[in-house]
Amino acid sequence: MEESRYYYRLAEWTLLQELYSKYWATNCYNYANYSIKHFSDFTKTERLDAEYYQPKYDELFSRLSKYECKTISQIATIKNQ
Repeated sequence: MEESRYYYRLAEWTLLQELYSKYWATNCYNYANYSIKHFSDFTKTERLDAEYYQPKYDELFSRLSKYECKTISQIATIKNQ
């Protein structure tokens, strides 16, 4: 019984490793802990929050640029109160 549990866990581990190894290799280890931006990037986007300039969002925006997307101002009316 103990041997069958061992082989079951080994098979499960092998399956999970195969399923997620590509994800971990491409997504988790390729990003640096910092992002280098120029002052012109801040003036173009008018944003100064660090979250916006993380490399994961650079990848997201490059993928979205392949599609025709609307901006939030084209979808809704924004009012400052």
